[in-house]
Amino acid sequence: FSEITSAIDNANKKQQPVLVFFENFDYMNEFYASSEFTPFFKQAQILSERNDDHEIKNRVNLATRNNQVTLLTKAFGRGIDFIVVEKSVKDAGGVHVIQTFVSLEESESLQIEGRTARQGEKGTF
Repeated sequence: FSEITSAIDNANKKQQPVLVFFENFDYMNEFYASSEFTPFFKQAQILSERNDDHEIKNRVNLATRNNQVTLLTKAFGRGIDFIVVEKSVKDAGGVHVIQTFVSLEESESLQIEGRTARQGEKGTF
Protein backbone atom coordinates (compact mmCIF):
# COMPACT_ATOMS: atom_id res chain seq x y z
CA PHE A 1 0.00 0.00 0.00
CA SER A 2 2.84 2.38 0.76
CA GLU A 3 4.18 1.99 -2.80
CA ILE A 4 0.76 2.79 -4.24
CA THR A 5 0.33 5.86 -2.05
CA SER A 6 3.85 7.00 -2.93
CA ALA A 7 2.96 6.80 -6.64
CA ILE A 8 -0.26 8.74 -5.99
CA ASP A 9 1.65 11.38 -4.06
CA ASN A 10 4.22 11.77 -6.86
CA ALA A 11 1.48 12.35 -9.42
CA ASN A 12 -0.32 14.76 -7.07
CA LYS A 13 2.84 16.81 -6.68
CA LYS A 14 2.68 17.30 -10.45
CA GLN A 15 -1.05 18.14 -10.06
CA GLN A 16 -2.11 15.15 -12.15
CA PRO A 17 -5.36 13.31 -11.46
CA VAL A 18 -4.77 9.64 -10.69
CA LEU A 19 -6.73 6.54 -11.69
CA VAL A 20 -5.77 3.56 -9.50
CA PHE A 21 -6.97 0.21 -10.84
CA PHE A 22 -7.46 -2.79 -8.54
CA GLU A 23 -8.10 -6.40 -9.44
CA ASN A 24 -11.22 -6.61 -7.29
CA PHE A 25 -13.56 -4.65 -5.05
CA ASP A 26 -12.33 -6.19 -1.79
CA TYR A 27 -8.68 -5.26 -2.37
CA MET A 28 -9.71 -1.76 -3.43
CA ASN A 29 -11.74 -1.32 -0.21
CA GLU A 30 -8.89 -2.69 1.89
CA PHE A 31 -6.59 -0.07 0.36
CA TYR A 32 -9.18 2.69 0.80
CA ALA A 33 -9.53 1.81 4.50
CA SER A 34 -5.76 1.60 5.08
CA SER A 35 -3.86 4.15 7.12
CA GLU A 36 -1.56 4.72 4.13
CA PHE A 37 -4.45 6.10 2.08
CA THR A 38 -5.83 8.42 4.80
CA PRO A 39 -4.06 11.58 3.48
CA PHE A 40 -5.98 11.26 0.19
CA PHE A 41 -9.54 10.90 1.58
CA LYS A 42 -10.59 14.47 0.77
CA GLN A 43 -9.71 14.13 -2.91
CA ALA A 44 -10.72 10.49 -3.38
CA GLN A 45 -13.64 8.67 -4.88
CA ILE A 46 -14.45 5.02 -5.60
CA LEU A 47 -15.74 3.77 -8.93
CA SER A 48 -16.96 0.18 -9.01
CA GLU A 49 -19.65 -2.05 -10.40
CA ARG A 50 -21.65 -1.27 -7.26
CA ASN A 51 -22.22 2.33 -8.39
CA ASP A 52 -25.39 3.05 -10.34
CA ASP A 53 -25.25 4.54 -13.85
CA HIS A 54 -25.74 8.12 -12.61
CA GLU A 55 -22.92 7.78 -10.05
CA ILE A 56 -20.64 6.21 -12.66
CA LYS A 57 -21.19 9.07 -15.09
CA ASN A 58 -20.55 11.72 -12.43
CA ARG A 59 -17.46 9.98 -11.07
CA VAL A 60 -15.96 9.46 -14.53
CA ASN A 61 -16.38 13.20 -15.16
CA LEU A 62 -14.71 14.06 -11.83
CA ALA A 63 -11.87 11.57 -12.30
CA THR A 64 -9.83 13.82 -14.58
CA ARG A 65 -9.98 16.91 -12.40
CA ASN A 66 -6.83 18.42 -10.93
CA ASN A 67 -5.43 16.28 -8.05
CA GLN A 68 -8.44 13.93 -8.04
CA VAL A 69 -7.73 10.34 -6.94
CA THR A 70 -10.12 7.70 -8.25
CA LEU A 71 -9.94 4.08 -7.12
CA LEU A 72 -11.44 1.70 -9.66
CA THR A 73 -11.95 -1.98 -10.21
CA LYS A 74 -10.39 -3.46 -13.33
CA ALA A 75 -13.78 -3.61 -15.06
CA PHE A 76 -13.42 0.13 -15.70
CA GLY A 77 -10.19 -0.43 -17.59
CA ARG A 78 -12.18 -1.08 -20.76
CA GLY A 79 -14.60 1.11 -22.62
CA ILE A 80 -14.64 4.19 -20.40
CA ASP A 81 -13.22 7.42 -21.81
CA PHE A 82 -11.73 9.64 -19.15
CA ILE A 83 -11.70 12.98 -20.94
CA VAL A 84 -9.49 15.80 -19.67
CA VAL A 85 -11.09 19.23 -19.98
CA GLU A 86 -9.02 21.30 -17.53
CA LYS A 87 -6.08 23.09 -19.10
CA SER A 88 -4.13 22.83 -15.81
CA VAL A 89 -4.37 19.02 -16.00
CA LYS A 90 -3.20 19.00 -19.61
CA ASP A 91 -0.31 21.30 -18.66
CA ALA A 92 0.59 19.01 -15.73
CA GLY A 93 1.01 16.01 -18.06
CA GLY A 94 -2.51 14.61 -18.14
CA VAL A 95 -3.98 11.70 -16.21
CA HIS A 96 -1.69 9.27 -14.37
CA VAL A 97 -2.80 5.61 -14.28
CA ILE A 98 -1.62 3.11 -11.67
CA GLN A 99 -2.33 -0.59 -12.13
CA THR A 100 -1.96 -2.41 -8.80
CA PHE A 101 -2.02 -5.96 -10.14
CA VAL A 102 -0.47 -8.04 -12.89
CA SER A 103 -2.94 -8.79 -15.68
CA LEU A 104 -3.24 -12.36 -16.84
CA GLU A 105 -3.97 -11.07 -20.34
CA GLU A 106 -1.81 -8.50 -22.11
CA SER A 107 -4.91 -6.99 -23.69
CA GLU A 108 -6.29 -6.13 -20.24
CA SER A 109 -3.10 -4.31 -19.27
CA LEU A 110 -3.08 -2.43 -22.59
CA GLN A 111 -6.70 -1.39 -22.08
CA ILE A 112 -5.99 -0.08 -18.58
CA GLU A 113 -2.90 1.76 -19.79
CA GLY A 114 -5.08 3.17 -22.56
CA ARG A 115 -7.21 5.04 -20.02
CA THR A 116 -4.48 7.69 -20.13
CA ALA A 117 -3.30 9.77 -23.06
CA ARG A 118 -6.75 9.60 -24.61
CA GLN A 119 -7.46 11.22 -27.97
CA GLY A 120 -3.80 12.22 -28.44
CA GLU A 121 -3.58 13.94 -25.05
CA LYS A 122 -0.69 13.54 -22.63
CA GLY A 123 -0.76 11.01 -19.81
CA THR A 124 1.40 8.61 -17.81
CA PHE A 125 1.18 4.99 -16.65
